[in-house]
Amino acid sequence: MLEYNYGTMKYLATIAVFIFVAQASRKDFWDKSYVVLTFALVIIAVFTLRAVWYQAKTTAEAAQATERSVRLQEALNQQRVEVSGWRIGGRTESNPPRFTIFADVSNPTAVPLTIKSVSMKALGESSADYEVENMLASDSDPIGVSWSGEVKPEWLDSYQENMLVLNFSVSVTYVDCFGKEQIQTFLQACFLGPKYFMTSPVRRYSAKSNK
Repeated sequence: MLEYNYGTMKYLATIAVFIFVAQASRKDFWDKSYVVLTFALVIIAVFTLRAVWYQAKTTAEAAQATERSVRLQEALNQQRVEVSGWRIGGRTESNPPRFTIFADVSNPTAVPLTIKSVSMKALGESSADYEVENMLASDSDPIGVSWSGEVKPEWLDSYQENMLVLNFSVSVTYVDCFGKEQIQTFLQACFLGPKYFMTSPVRRYSAKSNK
């Protein structure tokens, strides 16, 4: 519409100049022609600037609409991972006793994501780190991780009574379907002993995005 108005105004300004020139006397032809031409150029310049302003405004609005659409898609397709299947294995009766805690990392969302790394540890202890770099779909087998440790002297009595409580942390770094790197950290309390293992029904997790 603005392009049409702009062309129309140029045409009308040109017609006005020719009409004025045709009706002007020779005596004041040049003086009046200068004024009319200047006026016509001002009109054309005004409509040119308005067309440029409108185009810039339209482009900015389109960019904002695109950004809102992308954010909406990210919100609707937000991905996450799940850590489950906590279990114990590798218990020994050595002195000190040893054990291994296992867990599974899975993708509960509909869209595949890429697991970059997993870190698992008992809080206050060294971690078991895994470099994965593997795509994980919702129907893929979960990625198994584990942490092995020995019963410390200060843990021994609680362990022998099947009452040792250890808090475990599992941090998963992954890249979602939008190419953004995300980190989810899960905290899980585990109760264990020579013949006993149970996880707390209450667990916590946190998430952050690496931009």
